[in-house]
Amino acid sequence: MNGRQLIHLSLMAALAPAGQVHAAPRPHKGAGGSAKKGLSIGGKSPDFKRKLEELRCKWFYTWTGNMPHDTPRGIAYTPMIWKYNANALVNRLEAIHKLYRKPIWITEFAVGDWKAKSPEENQHKPDAVLKFMEDVLPKLNKLDFVERYAWFPAASTSAALSTSALWDADGKLTRLGECYRDS
Repeated sequence: MNGRQLIHLSLMAALAPAGQVHAAPRPHKGAGGSAKKGLSIGGKSPDFKRKLEELRCKWFYTWTGNMPHDTPRGIAYTPMIWKYNANALVNRLEAIHKLYRKPIWITEFAVGDWKAKSPEENQHKPDAVLKFMEDVLPKLNKLDFVERYAWFPAASTSAALSTSALWDADGKLTRLGECYRDS
């Protein structure tokens, strides 16, 4: 893998406990097409194994850090972990980089409350999310091996991610959006 190719770990995988992160076998082109082809699918989805095989996927991820017990042979699994402290994030990124010695792209990150049924029920208050962003962005910008990062642009009406919205309902930058813009 050359320097322009990326390790296939998302931000969430960077947060995985060290004992849970393992190098996935590098997918290879075989019957069915590209080694790049993957699928995001819940491990508890009905017939997830059949669906992966039917689409001839070479890799997949779920929204957990544990590989489903009935993962098909020959299909690489990439874990995701949902956890969101700036120092913990940096520590996990450093551990992942030390393990693989590859550049990292954080493809999406935000602060979410997956149990919230409405924006009002979201346990993460806007000031706390802003503080997280103010803490984490300078740290990410200092890490040479983090080549890119992308905040997940949630809608202000999202129950889980409303406090991570970069724009309000009128399309104007939120305080969080201004912080991200100015970083």
